[in-house]
Amino acid sequence: MEFPRPVRLKPAHPVLLLVLLLYVAGALLLWRTPFFWDSVSILSRPATFLYENRFSDFSFPRQMVSDNTPLSVALAGWWCVFGRNLPATHVFFMLFGIGVIWQVFRLCEKSSPSPRATPFIFLLAVSDTALATQLLVPMFDSVLLFVFLLTLRSILDRRKRATVVYACLLAMLRSRGIMLCGILGILHVLVGRRTATGKETWRNLLDFVPAAAVSVFLLLFQIRHQDQVFGIGKDSPWTLAGAERMLGNTASFARFMLEYGKACLWGTLVFLFFRYGKSRFRTASCDNLAVSCGLLLAFSLLVSIPFKNPFGPRYFLPFFVLFPLWTGQVTFSLLPFKRARLLCLLLAAMLWSGHFRHYPDTTAKSWDTTLAHVPYYSLRKDLSAYLEENGIENSEIRACFPLEKPDYWTFLEGSKTEFSTMPHAPYALYGNLCNLPDPASAGIDSTYVLLKRFEKGRVYLEIHERKEHAAARKKDYATACGFDSSSERL
Repeated sequence: MEFPRPVRLKPAHPVLLLVLLLYVAGALLLWRTPFFWDSVSILSRPATFLYENRFSDFSFPRQMVSDNTPLSVALAGWWCVFGRNLPATHVFFMLFGIGVIWQVFRLCEKSSPSPRATPFIFLLAVSDTALATQLLVPMFDSVLLFVFLLTLRSILDRRKRATVVYACLLAMLRSRGIMLCGILGILHVLVGRRTATGKETWRNLLDFVPAAAVSVFLLLFQIRHQDQVFGIGKDSPWTLAGAERMLGNTASFARFMLEYGKACLWGTLVFLFFRYGKSRFRTASCDNLAVSCGLLLAFSLLVSIPFKNPFGPRYFLPFFVLFPLWTGQVTFSLLPFKRARLLCLLLAAMLWSGHFRHYPDTTAKSWDTTLAHVPYYSLRKDLSAYLEENGIENSEIRACFPLEKPDYWTFLEGSKTEFSTMPHAPYALYGNLCNLPDPASAGIDSTYVLLKRFEKGRVYLEIHERKEHAAARKKDYATACGFDSSSERL
């Protein structure tokens, strides 16, 4: 009787399993993490609308973000089966996170100079702060990245049918998904030039015609049911910026490309280029990766610098995955294995250290792309408990982004009452997650007094009360207790 031969794991497989294990463990530790920042408006609120009316109405209210209908439908459908709660929501997004990690690993396998180098290139490719944060908390961009990687791999593997299907899925994911389809269409043509000539090369663009049809269908659907088209309405910030704003956007773009350890990646490539020369650098570089990074960099510029819309590093997540992957591939192609291994591990450590970098409060930070914001969730719970204990309603509180969304949309439970929009509300919320230099920038002037401060790690929340409201409240309390309003006990 002949026994089957034992399966031999490739050197990179244990590292892949370790990363997946750490990811699942981290996601389970954060399974009570609520929606945060833009994900409240992009995901939770429209999905809640569809869930509550059981898909009977797709005419979202005017103030609701409505350009992500397919994913909102998917999330609402998931809630119908597993319940509208945070654990079920985390499982939904964890599936996409596992898919992202697997797709990155397969890309590393394909571009690695040798099997021994694959695990170290893979560790570098999954170390960016934006990637880790977007995968561990419920975020839209993890889904966008997963479908983008599926489409990219199908193009590189020359699987035309898969390319058509995945491109259609990508076209369903907001305006950036449509733009990424255009970038991948160009890449599809460039990759096809190596195996086809003349008209056959441009016929590859036909693979993206169904994706274009999907985009047109969604456009017509939004025109029929919603006030905004792909999130762009008459009051949308997606309008062309002036010269001064473009200069500011350029500075922000440069910062996002260099911060959290990414400057070391650029420095490594520059060093290798000048150390080994243009010809050896070009020979060592994977052309498909280099072209993909170049196209994504152009895409990043396209969706950021020309517009008034505030942007953050999550807009560039596909680039932040492929760029370290390309850096690791070039490093192992030019340096001896031991030196390349040490350098990749150091670069990965530099990227992970970004979670511990501290910016002053006067500097705007992209809290949704670093795990430094995690204490916010427990502080938000403490804040909600304090408000409930003291009988303070959301309608009495004025709050700025990202504190202005009620618990019903962030924690999927609790109060549905929205916060006040009145400039002179009795209470006002403020915190360093608002990215404002001081409370005065949030309209909290000398007529307010600090009532309570919640602080943990590098995150803090404050609730301020108008002085006249505080005086009236103390007077009412004194009267109810039988004291004179001027009693020293108050």
